[in-house]
Amino acid sequence: MALSVEVERLRIAGERMGLALNESKCEIITDTTNLPLPASISRFTVTDMSAATLLGSPLLVGPAIDRTLESQVASLKTASSRLSLLQSHDALVILKHSLSLPKLLHNLRSSFCANHQALLDFDEQLRDCLCQILNVSLDENQWMQATLPVKNGGLGIRKAHQIAPSAYLASASGAAALVSSILPLRLQGSRDSDTSDAMAAWVAQGGAIPPTGDSACRQRVWDHEIVTKVSSQLLESAADDYTRARLLAVAAPQASDWLNAPPMTAIGLRMSNEAIRVATGLHLGANICAPHVCRCGFQVDARGSHGLSCVRSAAVIRDMR
Repeated sequence: MALSVEVERLRIAGERMGLALNESKCEIITDTTNLPLPASISRFTVTDMSAATLLGSPLLVGPAIDRTLESQVASLKTASSRLSLLQSHDALVILKHSLSLPKLLHNLRSSFCANHQALLDFDEQLRDCLCQILNVSLDENQWMQATLPVKNGGLGIRKAHQIAPSAYLASASGAAALVSSILPLRLQGSRDSDTSDAMAAWVAQGGAIPPTGDSACRQRVWDHEIVTKVSSQLLESAADDYTRARLLAVAAPQASDWLNAPPMTAIGLRMSNEAIRVATGLHLGANICAPHVCRCGFQVDARGSHGLSCVRSAAVIRDMR
């Protein structure tokens, strides 16, 4: 068998450099798991292609990608229960920069998993976790806004299933030349099929004109069209002038920069749990109080924005002075 010959050559070359082949960690990835193996490689693990992973990423659609994504959902669920023990500001930053999309992005870029059910489960768990941290309930439009980048008026908590096509297409474009030089022609069909499916998923989310050249290798360029589409949908579906004005205001330059400030108590940048609840609630248009009559006589709705302009408000009185 050619494989055993190549392994023996590798073994001999390694011994000349003082290296030994650890057979218990060697793996043969094949589409036929009942191969008769020569004695020289009989201790190698034989793995079916559909269950194979490389550097933590599944090689093909199948059981491996199911297990990988389901483990990510379980991991986020465990993290959610622990984030509730932290201050809201700390928990929000950790969720945004570590435990949500960043933890999953390696798999999204290296394995085709757009439209996988586990990504929807991941996003649902992410939504529950965010509501728990902020201590507010989010309807569909508010959740949609929260998943936009900060500069577009969101919280930067990106949806996995929304990013998946852009991540894979950018990665595939960047590696296209190298992959073509490595893979034999008979295996390139599967890669091209995955790229076509990812393109279809990207178009279904609102993509129109695919980027070309160097831009096609940048995930941000692919994602920009989707973000623009979602932002437009939110503005078009605005129920009233207040909602439209709020969406335009939070997307203005530097308007949402406070969300990028790290929580540091020593210089007064750590917000209290209540401050985070009110600030994010106003940012997203969520209900942050019970309807009531203000001491100025104005009927306050559940969104609680009246306090920002009330003539009896302490903050407004200070500004007037």
